[in-house]
Amino acid sequence: MNNELAYYRKILNEKISSIKKKILRADSINEVPITNAPSLLESSQINEMVFTQAEDKKKSTLEIADKLTKLFLLTNRMSKKYINHSGLS
Repeated sequence: MNNELAYYRKILNEKISSIKKKILRADSINEVPITNAPSLLESSQINEMVFTQAEDKKKSTLEIADKLTKLFLLTNRMSKKYINHSGLS
């Protein structure tokens, strides 16, 4: 059973890594500086806001992915314990 859990944990980690890479790739598309702003000062302020928002979004998305992973692992462990204790295996 430990080998099976290790296998599923490995698969899950690979999937999570793939999801994180896709998120980072998608977020990097949005990180293009805004041009043709009325003034240099306004342009730099707008660009700073865009980059900050993209970073915040990226961070919160990764945090959500991590929380979902932990929830999945916890649920998986609890269901395995239930199956073992109830004799359903």
